[in-house]
Amino acid sequence: MASEPKLRRDAFEIFQAALIAADPAEAVLRHVSVDRDVLIAGQRRYSLAAVQNIYVVGAGKASATMAVAVERLLGKRITSGLINIKHGHKAKLERIRLNECASSSRLLHRDRHVIEKEIDTSGPYLTQSGALTGT
Repeated sequence: MASEPKLRRDAFEIFQAALIAADPAEAVLRHVSVDRDVLIAGQRRYSLAAVQNIYVVGAGKASATMAVAVERLLGKRITSGLINIKHGHKAKLERIRLNECASSSRLLHRDRHVIEKEIDTSGPYLTQSGALTGT
């Protein structure tokens, strides 16, 4: 039978693996990558060479943390972005702006005009499902 220190060590390693698996930024980095001028989102590939502007839009509890991962991947390629978050959800971002809202049910609805004003929504753009639309 395994010793108590080994069981503790194993339990700690399992716990650490669970934390990493649940981390929103790590989830983005597992499914999205950039290889030279190609954005890879799941099984889809998009040439960044032909893209003039990249806008990042999001909302929700994990969106600020996910935006950190997106900035790490795309860096200065990001033109700008707007992430609507609940009050208190902070992240250090350089190119994506955080917009705090009191209620998550009104995150995107209340600021739709802000998104439309700041971001050229005529496309193309990558949706959460990985589809490139507006082309």
